[in-house]
Amino acid sequence: MCPHCRQNAPIVYRGVLAYCTACGAPRPPFSAKSIDLAGQPSKIGGAVARVFGWAALIGGLLLSGTVIAVFQALWPAGFLGWALGVPIGLLALIVGGLSLFGGGKLSKSGAQAQRDARFEAVYAMAATSQGVVTAVDVGRTLKMSTDEADRVLTEMTKVYPDYVSLEVDDHGGLFYKLAGIGAHKDKFGVKYRVAADGFVRVEDELAEGRAIQEQAEAEQAAAEAKRGARQ
Repeated sequence: MCPHCRQNAPIVYRGVLAYCTACGAPRPPFSAKSIDLAGQPSKIGGAVARVFGWAALIGGLLLSGTVIAVFQALWPAGFLGWALGVPIGLLALIVGGLSLFGGGKLSKSGAQAQRDARFEAVYAMAATSQGVVTAVDVGRTLKMSTDEADRVLTEMTKVYPDYVSLEVDDHGGLFYKLAGIGAHKDKFGVKYRVAADGFVRVEDELAEGRAIQEQAEAEQAAAEAKRGARQ
């Protein structure tokens, strides 16, 4: 947990120094999950496993074909080439296939870990910025391009549509609101919401406030009428 903002936020490295992704304050290295390192071991392991799998598969099949061709050429009437080459080919298929499958699983696991770490960082950032974040802010904090940050935030709206939404401010700027974190109206003056179906809908805050006020006035009038009837 960050001692400055009290958020359980991941850290990001700039050089050899670590910083909190929520408030930007310095943090001790290896004191929390790192955006830079999250999922990287699995990704590297998956890449190595895939390279080994393709090498085993292609090399084994080539060796199998070579053994069959050589021994069958030497003894055309026999089956020695097939007896030696087929097991080699089957072994290559098994080893290569398992390595490719395992490498794919590792790569997906690494990508998932990286995505989760980024999502945690975005939530921590939102907790310190009135519940809203922009692609520019996320990109600057997590050391990625604005386009990549926008893809991360867009993915969040798809994975958690009830909690993360894309909205438009009065000046046409886009930002992302995280439900249940802070207040956002004073900062951006939200009037439009980009729904999951892609349509932009108007949020009439004045009408909402007016309805609340009218309800309160009606309740007050009813209470005064009831008090007067008792008297």
